[in-house]
Amino acid sequence: MMMRRPSGVATAALLAALIGSAGCSILMARDPVFLTPDEWTRAIRERGVDPAGIPSPLETTDEMRAFAKEVAGGGSMFDRLTRIQGTMFDRAMFTIDQESPETLTAAEAFQRRRGNCVSFTNLFLALARSLGIQLQAGLVIQRESSERKDDLVLVYTHMVAVVRFVKGFAIYDFFAASERRGAEIRLLDDMGLTGILVSNRGVAALRVHDYPLALWRFDSAVRLAPQFTGGWGNLGLARWRMGDTPGALAAY
Repeated sequence: MMMRRPSGVATAALLAALIGSAGCSILMARDPVFLTPDEWTRAIRERGVDPAGIPSPLETTDEMRAFAKEVAGGGSMFDRLTRIQGTMFDRAMFTIDQESPETLTAAEAFQRRRGNCVSFTNLFLALARSLGIQLQAGLVIQRESSERKDDLVLVYTHMVAVVRFVKGFAIYDFFAASERRGAEIRLLDDMGLTGILVSNRGVAALRVHDYPLALWRFDSAVRLAPQFTGGWGNLGLARWRMGDTPGALAAY
């Protein structure tokens, strides 16, 4: 069954899965989260993946850190986050591209000044963390859509940024409409966020029929984020396209 894509400023651009019910993510917040660059590299290696081939979704540059400090200004944590988000919504400075299928790291989105909702969530997280504000990503379980692209069905799940505090949490969204009250948010740790980025890039490789690259990326994604069910669905599909039916069934 086909569903319409959400309308608005940014589409739910997370290419989470390619088949059936594997589109729903069950990632939960758990360690490791709020990793330093060295801790992130070590965590990648501990999962049996070469960090050299894995992009860091939250890598920051000196220019980005200076930008965050200038834009955020003073005041409370929420004042600073609101200023950063407002700047990212300023069309004179950034462009939220709802049609872009490409998932960018924070540094790439900052350099290009454009990206989809996942890319901008990465950028918002990185800018905030450079100021010492502990934000993490979350998947909105209720917001999901799908569309057919050639011989694939792409399932889209929306991503937001979440800050937790003593009496609750706040959501920072780069979609046209704010989240409804009571929406189910599944928090992602830093490995989960990395796994989704790598899986999305595996989808891009799959769409151009580069099956060996897609297979490597999906295998890396599930090593980094084994609870990401969409990644296992993607890995199964890549194995099947490579003629490995037993391996595909094992992934499914």
